[in-house]
Amino acid sequence: YHVDRSRFDLLLLKHAEGLGSDVCQGAQVSKVLFDNGRARGVQLRIGKKHVDLSGSIVVDATGRNALLGRQLRLKKTDPIFDQFAVHAWFENVERGEGPTADYIHIYFLPVERGWAWQIPITEEITSVGVVAEKEVFKKSGLDVEGYFKTHIEHNPEFACAMRSARRVNEFKREGDYSYSMNKFVGDGYLLVGDAGRFVDPIFSSGVSVALSGAKFAAEQISHAFEVGDVSESTLKPYERKLRSGVDVWYEFIRLYYKLLPLFTYFIQSKQHRMEVLQLLQGEVYDREEVPVLDAMRKFIESVESSGDHMFKKQLSDVPLD
Repeated sequence: YHVDRSRFDLLLLKHAEGLGSDVCQGAQVSKVLFDNGRARGVQLRIGKKHVDLSGSIVVDATGRNALLGRQLRLKKTDPIFDQFAVHAWFENVERGEGPTADYIHIYFLPVERGWAWQIPITEEITSVGVVAEKEVFKKSGLDVEGYFKTHIEHNPEFACAMRSARRVNEFKREGDYSYSMNKFVGDGYLLVGDAGRFVDPIFSSGVSVALSGAKFAAEQISHAFEVGDVSESTLKPYERKLRSGVDVWYEFIRLYYKLLPLFTYFIQSKQHRMEVLQLLQGEVYDREEVPVLDAMRKFIESVESSGDHMFKKQLSDVPLD
C-alpha cells in the first residue's frame, strides 16, 4: 500500500504526542551536544534564539539530512551507485485497469541503470520519477523538465501512461543520495532510518524499512534504560541487526541493477515471488530466509556464460561482490 507522507507523518507525530511525548514545533536542531564523547542532548534554534535541551539518549531521525552523521563525519558515499532522480506528482496518469491499477509500476529505460517509477499516492495523484546515472543527466544538456519528458518517450508503455498527465507540483531533483555511516550507534546516541543509510529509492520501501528499524531501536533503548547503561556497547546489538538487513537489501539492489529484467522474471515466479515481496518490503534481516538471492546470482552467471542469451546485452558493470 502507499501513503501520503505528509498525512502519515502527522498521524505518527500526533500519536507520539498522545502517548506522552513532548512535541516542540517550529524548532530546528542545529547540533547534538556531547560531553566527554557521550551525547547529552541537542541544541535547538527557535527563531533567533538557541536553546540547549538535555536528554538521556539522542536518536537521530533527520532522514537524509543526516545531522549527526555529518556532524561527526561518519558519512561515506556509496562506491558503486551514483544515481540521479527527477520526480514530481501528477494527475490523470493512466494507471491501467483492474486490480493492478493501484500497484507500483516500474518502467525500464534504455540508458545506464535507467528506470522510472509510477506510485499511486491518492486516487487522483500519482508520483512519477525517472532514475539514471548522474552522468546521463549531465551529458543530456537538458533542463529538468526536458530531461524528464525525453525519458518518458524512451518507453512506449511509460509514454502511454503519461500522455494525459498534468503535473501538480514542482519537479524535485535528487542526487548523491547513496550513502552509509561508519557506525549507527555511539555513547548516548543512535541513528535510525535514512539518517543511518540510504541506497536507492528503487522500490519505495523507505517507510517500511524505517519503521522496522525504529522498532528495533526502541527495543534496544528500552533495554539500555532497564540496565542503566546507554553506552555504545549496550546499543551495539541494534547496529548489528540493522546492518544484517542493510546487507541483504544492498545485495538485492546490486542484483537488480546488474540485470534489470531479472526482477520481472523472478517476481512472476511462483517459487520465489513471496521472497521477492519480502525483500521489497525491507523486512528481511537474515539472508538465509531469501534463497532467491542465490537463484538470482545463478541466473546472472548463466547469462554471462552464454554467448547468445537474450539478456546478454542488458548486463551492466555493477559488481556483485
